Amino acid sequence: GTSLWRTDLRIFNPSPSTATVTLAYHAKGGGGAPAATVSRQVAAGAILSLDDLMSSAFCLETANGGVRLTANTPLIAISRTYNQSDDGTYGQSIPATGGAALVGAGEVGLFSGLSNSGFRSNAGFFNVGSAPVDLALELVGGSGAVAAAGSWRVLAGEMDQITNVF
Repeated sequence: GTSLWRTDLRIFNPSPSTATVTLAYHAKGGGGAPAATVSRQVAAGAILSLDDLMSSAFCLETANGGVRLTANTPLIAISRTYNQSDDGTYGQSIPATGGAALVGAGEVGLFSGLSNSGFRSNAGFFNVGSAPVDLALELVGGSGAVAAAGSWRVLAGEMDQITNVF
């Protein structure tokens, strides 16, 4: 439609030495292999700011997918994905998730704060593996009762989103 979505990325290096971070863009429907890869240096104690990430880092005017970060030292990263309009912006912050926080086979991941009362709640997933992943999803109400259930497949190396989970 008339949406103009952008993503700004911030990467903080808390370590005492310069970090090298590789950003790999995985396009939705791209078969899992990165569509583009770039590397950047982040000085010790510094923040790397990449506004309009897909344009500034990957020279892409349009994109739909996920970005995977790898680095030679632990980093803290957060992105803000937002729609730019004549009336301002709206969107959300998305923190990077590292190895220990990833959900593995047979494990349960939880989303909290979803609401159907005047809001559209979306859920996003990125499959860091080399094979498709089938997710079993349950929507649980405040009482703990399962209100709805379904399944979703995320292809290897790809990002996918359920728009309006309700």
